[in-house]
Amino acid sequence: MKLTLHLRRCLCALCLPLFVVACGGGDPRALTDAGTAALNGGDAPKAQAQFEAALTAMGADTKHPQYLEASIGRVQALARIDAPRAVREFLNLAKSGAALSDNDFSLVAWELMRANAMKDAVDLMHEGQQLYPGSKTMVELKEQVIAETKRKGDSGALKQLQGLGYL
Repeated sequence: MKLTLHLRRCLCALCLPLFVVACGGGDPRALTDAGTAALNGGDAPKAQAQFEAALTAMGADTKHPQYLEASIGRVQALARIDAPRAVREFLNLAKSGAALSDNDFSLVAWELMRANAMKDAVDLMHEGQQLYPGSKTMVELKEQVIAETKRKGDSGALKQLQGLGYL
């Protein structure tokens, strides 16, 4: 049975964190950098795998210098793969007490918009509005989400914005 190239890549991306941990190649900085390079190169599955490997290498050390960067990078990669899951996991990260900023909400919301996941971007923007009332970054993000939703003509997200009182 021949595997398609896409399926092979997905399988490799899923196995990479296990391989890296098993081989002891668990430098969180290098893995986080590799994840960032993959994300910037448009390879979200590879980026997700690299960020997960970095987080695995850190273990339970949420104070590790790369923890927040790898966690946010992982969610950014997920935004391109599974937008609703990305929102859930980002909000769980926020609720965990991680030192997230309003800028982190903006980064993830932009990834969601790039992935045409406008309803998910609205959800995340709304949560950010609640957590950072009066934030200049959140005001700008709200304006950008509204403009992008209108530009893309996403009727479901427009109704959502209207129901939340943004339109």
